[in-house]
Order: sequence, then structure tokens, then C-alpha cells
Amino acid sequence: MGRVVAAAVYSAGKKVTNITLDEGAAWAEKPGHFVWIGLEEPNEEELYNLQRQFNLHELAIEDALEKHSRPKLETFGDALFIVIYSPIMEDGKLQFIETHIFAGRGYIIT
Repeated sequence: MGRVVAAAVYSAGKKVTNITLDEGAAWAEKPGHFVWIGLEEPNEEELYNLQRQFNLHELAIEDALEKHSRPKLETFGDALFIVIYSPIMEDGKLQFIETHIFAGRGYIIT
């Protein structure tokens, strides 16, 4: 199972509340609210749950389940799927880790 780094709702630039993964889409649909869900190494079950809630494209989910994608930006209707390499310091050395981003109206999932 992946680790939930954060799952929260924001409105007017301020955090409203923490949420569970199952509550994300309901909050994202509320006018003036924005959901950010951050996961570390999500498993299939977690990604499929988010796919059902946010109507994430199956090709984006497939790419997110596979590691070692090249950096890219894809559009699926009014949603984006982005693969980037984020810099981190590990043992005093600069490393790059693969980061997947799903973004759409009212939400971002990383």
C-alpha cells in the first residue's frame, strides 16, 4: 500500500480540512474548493479508486502504474497527466525521482 503524504481541501487559498482518499471527488465538485492528494508509491487499488472518483483516463493510470516513463504532458479532455523528474537530496547527493501529476478542475493528485 502506498503512503498518503497529504489529502486536503482548500478554499480561498486556505486549508479547510484533511480528507480521506474516498472523499476527494465530492469535495472537488463543490464550487470554490480545491483538492490536493499526495501519494508516495500508490498501489493499483489506490489509483483505480482515484480513477473512478475523478474519471482519470485509463492510459494515464496505465502510465502511472509503470515506472520509468519519460517526461511528458498529455491532455485527456479537460484533464492533464504530467510526468516529471523531481530533484531531491539523498545521502548528500542530488537524485531525481519520477513524479506523476493528475490535474483537472478542482483537483491535483501527485
